[in-house]
Amino acid sequence: MKYLAYIILIGSFFACSSKTKVPKNILSQQEMNLVMWDLMRADEYTETYIMKDSSLNKKAETQKLYNQIFSLHGISNEKFQTSINFYQSRPDLLKQIIDSLRRNERRAIDERIIDEKTSSISVNVKKKIKAKQAN
Repeated sequence: MKYLAYIILIGSFFACSSKTKVPKNILSQQEMNLVMWDLMRADEYTETYIMKDSSLNKKAETQKLYNQIFSLHGISNEKFQTSINFYQSRPDLLKQIIDSLRRNERRAIDERIIDEKTSSISVNVKKKIKAKQAN
């Protein structure tokens, strides 16, 4: 009976540890996070700038950006697709990636707000300095 308990304990340990292990042919969660962040930024760029130019094919331009991102990260579209399929089959791991992406987005928004406030403050300060110099 004692041995059975040990076997079950050891088996459950290995079962739990393998659940979080990512196969070698799959991008790690950190790599996936970086690639997906860049892809999201490419989508934002496409929506903001490329959509305004009606002479451009949105799908083709987006694919060009994606290919550049894959090249930048040293992966292929196929490796990304294999990785995203793996993470979609593992919602627990995908949730961690998505949560990290949300934190990145929140941080980027906060930095953008700070930059906007800082630049408007510096513009106001410059105006006040010029007004004082003119007097």
